[in-house]
Amino acid sequence: MSKRNHAGKALYLVWLSLPALLKSQQQSSFPAGKAATVPFAKAASAPDLMPIPYPDLSRLDPTVKQPIEDALANFRAVSERAGVSKEDLAKAYGELGMVYHVYEFPEVAVACYRNARSLAPGEFSWSYDLGRVYQDQGDIRRAASFLELAREIHPKDIPVLVNLAETLQADGQFWTQQRHYLQKR
Repeated sequence: MSKRNHAGKALYLVWLSLPALLKSQQQSSFPAGKAATVPFAKAASAPDLMPIPYPDLSRLDPTVKQPIEDALANFRAVSERAGVSKEDLAKAYGELGMVYHVYEFPEVAVACYRNARSLAPGEFSWSYDLGRVYQDQGDIRRAASFLELAREIHPKDIPVLVNLAETLQADGQFWTQQRHYLQKR
């Protein structure tokens, strides 16, 4: 799936559920004593994967809850399939992460994206998406690290360059990094 399709799907999901998001009153993603994890299958020779926390969705508006449950069902269908490839499992983790990211469950999105990246480290989307979720959370150092990895994969990707520049500027490194990049050329 292309970057544009990812962004388009994410924007569409946000647009559809914006009224519900504004109405819903999310308290903690993980109420005390109620955090669970999503079971997952491991592809042959898969690295150790993080357990995926399952947030409490009980207080969410049904129009928000349903897309999350649908994405989780799709993920389970792939992850429980016998002989699932690492690439398919990475894609399933990444797509689940995108839904959690859109619906503002960053802890779950990070776990999903990290697993996707562990399974497919050369896939641009997972480094970029990890950088973006960390950027959204204000974790500037991690954001810069993953956005830099994404830039290494696609050095001329404008959204990566813009987000990396914003992250470096927030960290006070923009001008130092700009000089470094200019010297490399």
